[in-house]
Amino acid sequence: MSIKLKNVKEAKEAVVHSLPCKIHADMESDVDSFFKPVQVSDKELTASFRGYPLSGTRLELSEGYKGFIFNDSKDPKPSSYSCVGQFKNFTYWNWDKPPSKNDPVIATMDWLTLSGAIHDPIDIEDV
Repeated sequence: MSIKLKNVKEAKEAVVHSLPCKIHADMESDVDSFFKPVQVSDKELTASFRGYPLSGTRLELSEGYKGFIFNDSKDPKPSSYSCVGQFKNFTYWNWDKPPSKNDPVIATMDWLTLSGAIHDPIDIEDV
């Protein structure tokens, strides 16, 4: 089995939001007209989705990492995907509480940084 990834080098920078819900649709939407986050403090954002309050924080991907957004390609081959965007940060949202280090998404981001410290080669000068 193989997976073919198309248009990765041409992907435009995307604004990504991770919402705490599932949206049962797979289509384009004019998100900027309806979803308007407000910066509350240096790390905290607030917004609402369908009348429900959201509390969010912007997360940066660790150095050396980049996120990509893929859609199923129109190609009849079942494992072909087309890249439609890339990102180096995203906004993570919670419904009823501010995001914290206890949230799985934030813990994963911390693990990416920690795993580099554990697994990266060590120069003798660093010892």
